[in-house]
Amino acid sequence: MKWKNVISLLLALTVLLSLCGCGAAREEEAGPSPAGAQAQPTPEPTPDPRTLPEYHSTEKIQERGVLQVAVSQEGVMTYLVPDDPETYGELAGTQAGYIPELCRRIAQELEVELEFVECESLQTQLEAAETGEADLAADCFTINEERLALYEMTDDISVVELEGDEIFLSVNPQPWLKEEEPEETPASTREPEETPAPTPEPREMIRSEEELARARIAVLRGSVQETNAGKQFPEAEIHPLADNQEILDALIAGEVDAGVFTTFNKMFAELIVEAILDGTVAQSDYYLVPQDTQGIGFIIMQGNEDLCQTINGILSRLRESGWLEECYYTEMAKAADRGIR
Repeated sequence: MKWKNVISLLLALTVLLSLCGCGAAREEEAGPSPAGAQAQPTPEPTPDPRTLPEYHSTEKIQERGVLQVAVSQEGVMTYLVPDDPETYGELAGTQAGYIPELCRRIAQELEVELEFVECESLQTQLEAAETGEADLAADCFTINEERLALYEMTDDISVVELEGDEIFLSVNPQPWLKEEEPEETPASTREPEETPAPTPEPREMIRSEEELARARIAVLRGSVQETNAGKQFPEAEIHPLADNQEILDALIAGEVDAGVFTTFNKMFAELIVEAILDGTVAQSDYYLVPQDTQGIGFIIMQGNEDLCQTINGILSRLRESGWLEECYYTEMAKAADRGIR
């Protein structure tokens, strides 16, 4: 009986070892266990199709049936019709001006609807075209090498010669401190000494171009005026601000010596006049001259040459037919009648 028990035990162990061997063989065939397996790389997220140039091609826009255009509401070229239904009827509160009217004609040529994407600032307008929130950004964007390196730009849409931007002055500029250049002697080799606090440099209203060349000049952040000011006045201290109102506030407070506004409407023009009458802001005979310009055009996402070429073809036909010039003068006259400057 004992031998039978021993033999039974040996048989059981033999079967158990055989099963363990099969299991090990299967594990070897199947590879390492999950505990020892390396984590698989996370797949790259699928990009939003709107961020790709192909999404904004002429064909895709026509398939969707809508052309989305980022616009601002500042200036005589692009503005909102005053919200006065009694005077303007259905036009009250709608986009108007040379730029929106040209966009309507482009949409008509593409046989699609037009949708305006209203932007609060130049920066958000550019970002709308760059990120694909809109198919293009429409405004008086100066065509220069700097912008051509960042975006696709249409051909020139202007019909008159570009003028410079008037420079306004602060009547009571506040004292200011210029940044001191670092000293060459290492601090560890110098004997400690008490340095008197720097005295702010007193300021008076700019009275010559020589003074303007070393002044604090406020401009719209990201605008061509910011670039032009840096080139025209390389020794000046350029202050990029968010919008026209911040520039005006800085002039009134004397935080800058001079300022350049972008295009503006009648309401803002009245604010400038009010500041001039109050004696806090002054007009001048100085102008910010356009630098290295090739005209003005619309901005399209970089890489979307298809839409750019399509619009250039439309612009060429509109210019040759005389429509472009007629539209410009008609819309400028309407803006004047509506009190837009």
